[in-house]
Amino acid sequence: METSKRIIPTGALWIGICLLTLLFSVADLQAAAIATLRNVAGQVDILTSGKLPAVAATNGAQLSSGDLIRTKSGASAEVVYLDGTLLRVGQRSRIDIGEHFSGTSPASSEVRLVRGKVQAVVDLSK
Repeated sequence: METSKRIIPTGALWIGICLLTLLFSVADLQAAAIATLRNVAGQVDILTSGKLPAVAATNGAQLSSGDLIRTKSGASAEVVYLDGTLLRVGQRSRIDIGEHFSGTSPASSEVRLVRGKVQAVVDLSK
């Protein structure tokens, strides 16, 4: 009788661990990196999934769908997608990184310019 009392809590613990692992795996899939920041100059912020708190951007920072980039006065940055597409974000700008469909032909992206300036450099030969 005492052995069965120990098995039930242990089984429930394993089920809980499996469910948590599955939950975090799904969250990782949704937050897959689609771009990287480079040439970050001045005060540039990233709002992960568009939510506060903002984190200071650094060269090599990974970006996912739903992230928001803010540049302050005198700041700039470049967003490089996995397929080589480049966005140059000017000062006092705000862009929302949308979905990036690199598996489609041709590849396409959704980027929303809320404020400021962005220059897109696209290699049409791909």
